[in-house]
Amino acid sequence: METETALLSMVRGVANALRDRRAAARDPEAFARSLGVDLRGRVRFYGIDRAMFGSEPWLVSLGDNVYVTAGVQFITHDGGTLILRREVPDLEWTAPITIGDDVYLGVRTTILPGVTIGDRCIIGAGSVVTRDIPANSVAAGVPARVIRSVDDYLDRMRARSLGCGHLPAAEKAAVIRQIYGVPQQVGAGRAGF
Repeated sequence: METETALLSMVRGVANALRDRRAAARDPEAFARSLGVDLRGRVRFYGIDRAMFGSEPWLVSLGDNVYVTAGVQFITHDGGTLILRREVPDLEWTAPITIGDDVYLGVRTTILPGVTIGDRCIIGAGSVVTRDIPANSVAAGVPARVIRSVDDYLDRMRARSLGCGHLPAAEKAAVIRQIYGVPQQVGAGRAGF
């Protein structure tokens, strides 16, 4: 009986994971909303799953024109308090995370409880955001710190631009291949990569 119950539980877990994956792939924004995430505008997810929002997804608020890349984690509580509850049974630290408008969160960024990221911000890949980031900032590192303004970043990127960001994916891939001398591969995946 115990083995059957464990097996049934495992099958339900797999079925739920597949259902989540299908829902997330079909409509990432609706999936995030179904978890309780507050989307205040258009949010583009490049990889989304239930675990990225932790145990309190309803404490995460995302503005308009926000890009959430693969592996981003929104951590709304400090689990370290668990080992101290023998001493202080009611110990808890949980706080909302607020992301403004026009924000890019780089691959594997981690955002900790109570953080607000202002409007028009870029957070570098692998950053751990432990404190608020003011509007119009580029921040990166562990812990993340402001390294320049978005205006300075824009000036730098204009000087380095390949001039093909406006093209559809396949055309852009062809231009980038040409610039870097990479031959077109037969049977290449999406967008020619």
